[in-house]
Amino acid sequence: MAMVTDLGKILMFISLNLSNVKCHQMHQMLKNSDKIPGEISYSEASSFLHVSKRSVIDFCVDISQEYICENNKEVCQNNNEGVREIYCANRNCSNGLTCYLSVPCPGHYETGCIADPCKSFPCENGGSCSKTLDSKANCTCLPGYYEPEYCNLDCFPGPADIVFIVDVSESAFVNKSMEYVKHFTQNMPIGPDDIRVGLITFSWTAKIEFGLEDYLGNTTLQEGLDNVTIEGGGPTLLADALKLAETVMSQASIGRPSWMQRYVIVVSDGMFTDRYPAMAQAFKMQVQGIRIMAAGVGSTVSHNNFLNICNRQVSDPTGVHSADNDDLLNTVRKGTTHPECKNCMHRTDSDVVFLLDNSYSTKSIGYITEIMRYIVSNLQLGQNNTQVAMFIHNTNTIIKFPFDNGFSKDSLKSAMSKVSLEGDNSSLSSALQYMHLNGFSTSIGARQNSRKIVIANINSVITDIDAVATELRLLLSEEIRVFLVMTEYTPSADVRTLIKSLTQPFYLLYVPTSEYFVSLRVIDKDTIYYECT
Repeated sequence: MAMVTDLGKILMFISLNLSNVKCHQMHQMLKNSDKIPGEISYSEASSFLHVSKRSVIDFCVDISQEYICENNKEVCQNNNEGVREIYCANRNCSNGLTCYLSVPCPGHYETGCIADPCKSFPCENGGSCSKTLDSKANCTCLPGYYEPEYCNLDCFPGPADIVFIVDVSESAFVNKSMEYVKHFTQNMPIGPDDIRVGLITFSWTAKIEFGLEDYLGNTTLQEGLDNVTIEGGGPTLLADALKLAETVMSQASIGRPSWMQRYVIVVSDGMFTDRYPAMAQAFKMQVQGIRIMAAGVGSTVSHNNFLNICNRQVSDPTGVHSADNDDLLNTVRKGTTHPECKNCMHRTDSDVVFLLDNSYSTKSIGYITEIMRYIVSNLQLGQNNTQVAMFIHNTNTIIKFPFDNGFSKDSLKSAMSKVSLEGDNSSLSSALQYMHLNGFSTSIGARQNSRKIVIANINSVITDIDAVATELRLLLSEEIRVFLVMTEYTPSADVRTLIKSLTQPFYLLYVPTSEYFVSLRVIDKDTIYYECT
């Protein structure tokens, strides 16, 4: 940086030519000098101050650098709040005057009173102050999430624009989708300077139900959602709905800050029939800085389609979530608040159990272990990140290796490859019950407050499907998420029955061939999340 070079020149100059000059002699010399080598301008010093919090410049507080301070007094007067607070603590200025550092250099700080409220440094986080005609301070904040009065951090979400696109086609769960939108918006501050919300419905055509400027309060927005009349049915064409969302955002962008976040949230089962036009339109919007996200809801969910529209790179699966929890809501809350705000904590501590049916009735055990190895390759492993354990079940459920196994990714994948078939039959419901009772015991290294996930394969006939549904609901009530991975060998009758009985179909993954492995990325996405208060 230029400042470092200039300071180096100053120090060399002083050491070679002024080594015998005492502090106050130097003070007098510098007072009588127009400029010394290495003097920096106010603009140069100010360039170091555009940071999130007030800075202290070394030469304003370091007595050995007083000679620099003497030539940059205005800089130190305006950027030495810590010292000013100490020296002004016992000084009362009358008639509305402000205590300030009249002499701001460390050899002889002095205070005075002045009719300038900006000398008390009221503007936080790099904000600039100006004096109004009635002698009050007016703060101009840097772009970002700051309260306008004194530029304090504003840790409420917003400003941001969110357009929901709700699927009302024949395959959609329209009522559940609308309930999700209501729940989401009830937990966000709605207003012209906070979060603005628009709504589009789509099936074979797309319709703007209301725009971003129609409902600018929480109460009126909820009333607007209640008054939406759903007219759906037919096929699911998403591309036109995305184009409408782009138009809605463009028309309402005047006066909005350029750094503001913009989201399109598709609430659907992902079974749209215009996959490639939708992908092309989504990509176009992402280039413009519009984040495309999805909340999966429906009897079945196409994770592949969602991943293709939500992420310019499939290696980032963070845009696809279930509508049955608040992961998407919390991701948006974090994305629309200042990075320094602490109301949303980034969590990476997840305990993941692989529950493998290795009975003789299981078909293609090699393909199942290949799926599990793929999942492991995308997990973020570590003591403070994801831990993995493995259980196998046939006649009984037994542990293959615990959470605190110390395995690397390669070691985990190697251990999974060595599973062989044994046992004449298996009971998925019994294995799930075992997960509930013992799968996340601290005795095998599970952590008490971690997110808990079970990944189970269904690759043979389920003989106890009603009991399986009961155990899944019980695990869900204990906040244990269960991903059921199906392959081409999973009996279709079992699939249909499971779909009817599952309360969260989002967690049912169909992976008939390796081409569908991308859908498994929603699993590693679930291990990293935000927890907001």
